Amino acid sequence: LQPVKTAKITLLGPSGSVFIIESEGLSQKKLLEFLTTSVYKIGDGFQLSKNDYSRTFEDKGVIIVSAIKANKTLSLDEIEEICIELDCDDVNKFEEDGATFYELVCVRNKFAQLLAIVEKKGFSVKCSALELRAINPVEIDKHETEKIIQFYQMLRENESITQVYANIKPNSVPIRPVKLKVPTQ
Repeated sequence: LQPVKTAKITLLGPSGSVFIIESEGLSQKKLLEFLTTSVYKIGDGFQLSKNDYSRTFEDKGVIIVSAIKANKTLSLDEIEEICIELDCDDVNKFEEDGATFYELVCVRNKFAQLLAIVEKKGFSVKCSALELRAINPVEIDKHETEKIIQFYQMLRENESITQVYANIKPNSVPIRPVKLKVPTQ
């Protein structure tokens, strides 16, 4: 049994954005070809980087929950109140396939504890993981947003892309770089 090929490439984008792209099933060469072709189609603003930008990110616990709890849709205000109570660092709202989700972000060492509390409180946890989050996220210039959206759409269409870490402020781009993968029960 051969181990699954994994690859990781860093890409610099518009407005000082940095993307760390990880894939499974693609070799480094195949991922490089895919990204080169994708950014060529989009045009100016992206370039591959050999530098290590991982120091501009930090590990955070990320728990994604459905906005629906006990047949009631929770507002961002309601979820923010809960997050203050639970000592979360941040909460972000996003839509995926017509459904609303909240992303709860916490420090690494509180992740397991927070996940247990969230599950105990009856939230529908869609996924949870330790992820890299930007220490100093950047705001994307309005005229550059479309390029990032195009880039994210290309990444979302590639099943082999497993994770994308970006230093972009949450919700400054209307879609996420990878589709929400909900484990099938």
